[in-house]
Amino acid sequence: MTIIYIDDPAVGGPDWMRDTLTATAELAFNPNQPRDDQGQWISTGSAAGFLSEPDSGFTVGIADLKPVETGFAVALLGTDKLIVGADAFQRNGKPTKALSRMIQDRIDAAVGTEVPEGTTRALGAWNNPADGKIEINVTAVFPASERSAAMAYAQAQDQIAMANLDAITAGDWDNAIIDTGGTGGKRDVDQPSG
Repeated sequence: MTIIYIDDPAVGGPDWMRDTLTATAELAFNPNQPRDDQGQWISTGSAAGFLSEPDSGFTVGIADLKPVETGFAVALLGTDKLIVGADAFQRNGKPTKALSRMIQDRIDAAVGTEVPEGTTRALGAWNNPADGKIEINVTAVFPASERSAAMAYAQAQDQIAMANLDAITAGDWDNAIIDTGGTGGKRDVDQPSG
């Protein structure tokens, strides 16, 4: 839903109506938009689709929900939500309502979560092949030049690994996931609620 605040200084500006109509057109009915297992339209389907295979995942910026392709992604301890992979997708391969809600919940949580200075707040997700759980968390993305700072932060956050987004973008899978020696903290699975 798009909300236009009347006291916004952009309202009444030379481009506000065009910009509003463009944004509204982008939100228009799309018959191909994914639906959950109850037939409801979902907005997180494209992101969820990146989690259907073991060892797959994504990192997206909170400001624009676009892929972050450079730097080191480190999950913040205590922000993980986990779901068993079998509970995340319907038989037809589309995400369940539980997975879609979990992604939206983590987007909402990320908006209000502080990250270290000099990093970018993001949403990270990974289908962990070791345990079959899909992890969705608030993530801090460190600049590519800050590997040692990212490693120290990952260890302080008790993370199992951090993602080298430059390696992932380049398809260099041997260097994509960096073991950081942690346990991942408390790793309870959220129970699907429909």
